[in-house]
Amino acid sequence: MAARPFDPDKLRAALAPFPGPLPPRLTEFLAHYGLTPAAMGVVSAPQHELCTYRFETDQARGELLLVIGYLDHVGLFASLIRQCLERGYNVTAFDLPGQGLSSGARMRVDDFARYREALEAVIATLPANGLPRVAMGQSTGGGALLDYHQLHGMGSFQRMLLLNPLVRPYGWAYLRWVHWALKPWLHEIPRARSDGTHDPVFNEFLQHGDSLKSPVIPTAWLTAMVANMHAFLALKPTDGEGIVVFQGTDERTVDAPWNLRQIVRKFPGVRVHWIDGARHHLANELPVYRQPVLDELAKSLP
Repeated sequence: MAARPFDPDKLRAALAPFPGPLPPRLTEFLAHYGLTPAAMGVVSAPQHELCTYRFETDQARGELLLVIGYLDHVGLFASLIRQCLERGYNVTAFDLPGQGLSSGARMRVDDFARYREALEAVIATLPANGLPRVAMGQSTGGGALLDYHQLHGMGSFQRMLLLNPLVRPYGWAYLRWVHWALKPWLHEIPRARSDGTHDPVFNEFLQHGDSLKSPVIPTAWLTAMVANMHAFLALKPTDGEGIVVFQGTDERTVDAPWNLRQIVRKFPGVRVHWIDGARHHLANELPVYRQPVLDELAKSLP
């Protein structure tokens, strides 16, 4: 499927405050990404306007908050959202600052605290319906949930499921020097192609069908990531009961072994599931790799 030229600012301008009706201007956009939300809208965070989606199922038994990864947007998670709906979860999801239809400089934040602030703003909109709540974060989204946990504990969530969470990236020994050398001279670096899953359909769509894909990574984002990594290493340990990490072994985006050592040290009690052969974008992996995550979801339902 060929990419279509969607303008994030124009589409966001058509949205009412969340949860609002679906504006006709977004019909083509939603169809292109296979999204069927019950409501959409804008949630105001301290420095950003966040495009937020609400998906509902009849006779829901749980609430899921989905926190996407860096360089992603909710449109890339349609398959996972459908599977969560089929298992009895209403789903709330939002585009991170600077991503998808949310406001902000594209793919750039000055501080990873912006991700936590966005998360806090969207959590405040979740319905008080008494259903059990689970939070799920892919990559940077998982890191944002860990940041949230440091301040609020589990909050209203029974579980936090982290899919290949980011603390530091793969190949950091090399990247740290590249970042140090390039930061004064370059504002952005080209984004290298990487097949993040074993699913050829998703990989092809990401390369040729996603008009919101960024071809570059701002060096300012890398600087913010480095600062966040050092802040993480300075954290005092916090009870990790209720946090479940799913980590693929065929990982070339985050430094999985190092990250997991740090997460276990900072969040004693966390449970870790290694998924043999799974790649980085676990939310869009083939069913055989994604099944352990869906099995864990079922444990939180009455």
